Order: sequence, then C-alpha cells, then structure tokens
Amino acid sequence: MPLTTDEVVEKSEDIFQQEFSTPSRKGLVLQLIQSYQRMPGNAMVRGFQVPYKRHVLTLDDLGTLDGQNWLNDQVLNMYGDLAMVTIPETVHFLNSFFYDNSPYQGLLWGEKVNQKLDIFNKELLLIPIPLEVHWSLILVDLRQCTITCFDSQRALNRPCPKHIAQYLQAEEVKKDLLDDLALSQPFSFTQQDRSKLFMQIYKVLCHCKLTA
Repeated sequence: MPLTTDEVVEKSEDIFQQEFSTPSRKGLVLQLIQSYQRMPGNAMVRGFQVPYKRHVLTLDDLGTLDGQNWLNDQVLNMYGDLAMVTIPETVHFLNSFFYDNSPYQGLLWGEKVNQKLDIFNKELLLIPIPLEVHWSLILVDLRQCTITCFDSQRALNRPCPKHIAQYLQAEEVKKDLLDDLALSQPFSFTQQDRSKLFMQIYKVLCHCKLTA
C-alpha cells in the first residue's frame, strides 16, 4: 500500500503510463488522497493491519515512517524481530523497553530480559534508545568489542553508551568473560538519510520479510 504522496504518484505513473509528478498533478493527487481519507466509507483503509507473530501494525503505526513523525515502539520492535529471524545466529535485538533514559533503570530491566539469553553467543546487539524527540540506536559489536551510537540529529548522550558498557561488563563477570569494551566514534548518519531508510523499513514491514 503506498504510504506517501510521492509513492502514490509513482504507482499511478506505472499504472497509467502518464506523468503525474508535475506540480499541478501532484497537488491534485494530494487533494484526492486527503478527500478519500475523510470519506466515511474508507473503513477498510483505517482497518489495514500487518500482523507478524505478536506484533500488529496499523496504518497509523506505518504512518510514523513518513516525514518527520515520531517513530513508535511497535514499528521498532517488529523490525527488530524481523532482523533476528533473518540472521538469528548473528543479531539480537533488545526491544524498545530495554533502555530507560533515567540512570541505570534500563540496565536493571535489561538484566531481567536477558537472564535466559547468552548475549555473547551473538555478534551484534541492536538497542533502540528513546530520547526527548527522537530515537537513536546503539550497536554493540561483540566481535570488535565496540559500542557505536547512531543518531541522525547528533544528540550528545554520553551516559547511554557507558550504561550499556557497564551492563555488558556485569554480564561478562557472570560468565567469566572479562573483555574490555571500547566506545567507538559515532557513525555518520544524518537527517538526509532518514527518509530513504524509513521507506525501506516500511516496505520490509509490509512484506514481513527482511533480506539478509
């Protein structure tokens, strides 16, 4: 299902073999979309869902991938589960409830979540971090012993990687694996990359399949 005006325009051009990307036609497409959304008979669209295991995404959930909307927990957690299913021997995703921005709160919850999981059997850990107005992502590379923060707004969140390192070191002590973890430099990820990435995520979620 097309999500944005640009996607509707692109799909219309494929179907009708005509140009719809001119300003006047694109404006007309937007008006038609908005008019259709206000119609009382479009309950089918409002009831659109993507079920996958314990997740159920609605069109409102998927709509958070459009523009500058706040990405919600349901989208993050389903995408994380798809990543684990695609490469289960490599990746483990710690869901959006793992880390709380209050000091150490997330670490205590994390211990409860992972008490039956040997995270050191994985190569990569993905940890979404809730910030005031957006999400960032912590990537723990257990092969290279690094913790990398991905943040499109370059927000400075020094305590978070340290909390994650402390949690992992505590887990290592339990398993007698006393390796040091280094904090690497932030990866280059900007707002310009955001829209393209979110459209890729949208298509993955709708098909319930992530290609390794």
